[in-house]
Amino acid sequence: MTQVWEQITVLEGDHEQIPCDCCGKTTTKISGDIEGPNGWLGFYFVRFSGAHPEHPAVFRIATGDWSDGALAENRWVFDLEYNVETEGFRVLDTKSQGDGASATYLDRADIVGSSFAPEAFAMVDAIFMKDTRLAELHR
Repeated sequence: MTQVWEQITVLEGDHEQIPCDCCGKTTTKISGDIEGPNGWLGFYFVRFSGAHPEHPAVFRIATGDWSDGALAENRWVFDLEYNVETEGFRVLDTKSQGDGASATYLDRADIVGSSFAPEAFAMVDAIFMKDTRLAELHR
């Protein structure tokens, strides 16, 4: 059964305010876990800066089997960016960021149009709609 965002629980984790690399203003980094009706689905990180609305917020989601000893081919990582101006997400290419030893990093072509896409987008929607720390991204 495909996940739907309304049935996914978001467990808010760490929250950091760090200086922006280019201007020193505040950049926010948050993390958390996501759970579906049948248990843990994955974890996530989001980085954004109200000081730089021209830069999209970047979401990183990791899902699959992250237990000790699990194989990299059973762990998946994908990134999206959220543009506040257009109020839309775009899947990013991340395959070149991974070394293949800890996880399988996915490119846009691995997700868009795949059987995994509905689940991936449900996780992203749940994070975006339910993590209270992302309220400033909502219009």
